[in-house]
Amino acid sequence: MGRVSFVDIAHIACSIDLRFCSGMTSTQDILAIALAQFPLPSEMFPPDGTFWLTLYLVGDPARYVMARPAIEVNGWKNLCNHDDFAGFSYPKKKVRNDVAEVQDVLQSVIGTCHDMDMGITLIDADTAFDPKRSIFRTLYKAG
Repeated sequence: MGRVSFVDIAHIACSIDLRFCSGMTSTQDILAIALAQFPLPSEMFPPDGTFWLTLYLVGDPARYVMARPAIEVNGWKNLCNHDDFAGFSYPKKKVRNDVAEVQDVLQSVIGTCHDMDMGITLIDADTAFDPKRSIFRTLYKAG
C-alpha cells in the first residue's frame, strides 16, 4: 500500500458529512482541558523554550475560506500549505512555553473557529513544525 497524500485526505474529507461540528465544545471547556495538560514534560518542552501549537480543524470549506484570514493574521501557518481546503486544516503557531501566552493564543483562535462553525478535533503541542521531526503532546481531543 502506498503513502497517503494531502490530496487523498482532501478526497476523503469531501465524502465525510461534517455536520457533527454543530455540537462543538465551548471555548472555555476546550481551554480548560488544554491548559490542564500544563506543565508540559520538561524533557520534551523546556520551560523557557518554545513549541508549536497545532490545531486540527474540520468544517465546511466555505466557512474555512471566511475563517482563514483571521487565523493567518494572528500568525498561524497552515501545515498543508495549499489552498484546496476540503474539510480539514492543520494550522500551527509557535508560542512560548508559558501558560498565559498559550491561553491567550488559544482563546483567540478557538473563538474565531467557533464563530465560523469550524470544529476543533485536536490541539497538540509539537516540538517542531515538521511532523516527521516532531514529538507531540495532545492538549485537547474532541469527545
